[in-house]
Amino acid sequence: MNKSNWIKILASACFVVYLVALSLVNLLDKRTPAKLMTVETRWSNLAAEQTKLEAQTKSLSATNLDSARTLVSVYAQQNLFSRAESLAEKILHLAGDDSLSDLETLATIERQKGDYKKCLQSLETIAKLDQSDDSKSAKNQINLGMVHYLNGLSMGKAEDRKFSFQKAKECFDNAEKHISTDSKKSAALIALKEYQVLNDRELKKLGE
Repeated sequence: MNKSNWIKILASACFVVYLVALSLVNLLDKRTPAKLMTVETRWSNLAAEQTKLEAQTKSLSATNLDSARTLVSVYAQQNLFSRAESLAEKILHLAGDDSLSDLETLATIERQKGDYKKCLQSLETIAKLDQSDDSKSAKNQINLGMVHYLNGLSMGKAEDRKFSFQKAKECFDNAEKHISTDSKKSAALIALKEYQVLNDRELKKLGE
């Protein structure tokens, strides 16, 4: 094959690479607006859902609690935690203080909002209601420990931080007692071990 043919082949190959690159650029250009529109559409849909649900639950009653629960979720997705918390409390009042699912929702909202003291109160109530169920007791103690840990991180004074981390350690130790030794690779145990490492690190910093 002579030099002229090699040059033609090389030129053709370069042209093909250019076309492929150009196609990819065009494809990315077409995809970018779609992604942006997806985000915009999501927020628009949430706003529309919020308006609809607020109209349905303007007067809260036992008949529209499910709509109200959905509205709590919509508020939370929009980071409107004060609204979500207020509505979740009203739902719990109507559903009954022993409604575990509503208590868990309220605790989640309180944690997301950063109101750890109120969250701990909700989690303590859940733990008391679940105390006869060993598998749930482990989960509840892990949740309590995690929030005590987060509460400790938010404290300014060393003694307050230490107290919260010690409470977290107690909860994590209690959780370990409720997890079966046969479930060494369980998600609960893995999470527990990770939290214990983080909490022990903070206690070590405080000279515990």
